[in-house]
Amino acid sequence: MACHWLCLFQLLVLMLSSASHARDIISPGQPLRGNDTLVSAGGGSFVLGFFTPPSSNNTYVGVWYARVSVRTVVWVANRADPVPGPVEDNAAATLSVSADGTLSVADANSTVVWSASPAPGEGVGECTARIRDDGNLVVSDASGRVAWQGFDHPTDTLLPGMRVGMDFATGANMTLTAWTSPSDPSPGPVVAAMDTSGDPEVFIWNGAEKVWRSGPWDGLQFTGVPDTVTYTGLQLQLRQHPEGGDLQLPGAQLQHRVAAGAEQHGRAAAGCCSGGRGCGPPARGTCTGTRPRTSATP
Repeated sequence: MACHWLCLFQLLVLMLSSASHARDIISPGQPLRGNDTLVSAGGGSFVLGFFTPPSSNNTYVGVWYARVSVRTVVWVANRADPVPGPVEDNAAATLSVSADGTLSVADANSTVVWSASPAPGEGVGECTARIRDDGNLVVSDASGRVAWQGFDHPTDTLLPGMRVGMDFATGANMTLTAWTSPSDPSPGPVVAAMDTSGDPEVFIWNGAEKVWRSGPWDGLQFTGVPDTVTYTGLQLQLRQHPEGGDLQLPGAQLQHRVAAGAEQHGRAAAGCCSGGRGCGPPARGTCTGTRPRTSATP
């Protein structure tokens, strides 16, 4: 009888140990499969895995909050190149990383539907890919140097540490692009982009129509959105440097995000995710489960 309880105790310890050491990395020859997930180490704040949006028949690789009751996807890899079929039928789909740092999403037949590679010269030695506790999917080389990262390719959400703006060195214009619909994460017509040709300013476009502007940056806030300076814990920082200019959310909590949504008809919104309460609309300028909205300024 004593042996029986001892075996049960050892099994419980083994299960708890396994849960506390969730996998957060993929390496060459060890892909992430469609029925598995990665969980960021440290705080366990984010999950990387395969998912199917509601009312969809396609499968995508995305990043979402680990401890929010309603799955809230903040980044999608293959948003325009899904794996056909729902996620429950795609257990054999894979997200893999090659030794040279190329990420690939493939279906059950090993047909690659999406891939992304580091810039030439980036990555020395065998590369691995890790989901970090800020939600960033990072490909690192053998020396630990970043060869490629998801934060350089935002989708519809600006997380703390992400940037929106122009990188003159690479020519990359980092924008936020809304999902086509709640069931389709492919790039929709609503785009938030920064114009650095004059005084830095953010514009939101709905197709060819400019539907919102932030007003110029005055050093503390965008003049067309004066209320942003009162949002507790949600601070914007504009950086201008010879290589370009970008907008960031420095020092914000991981649950704070700025998202572009087609359902908002091109209006800017700052959203919060908190604990198990779900994401959504900070009341009275604080992240308490409601969302401050800016008014459209065409």
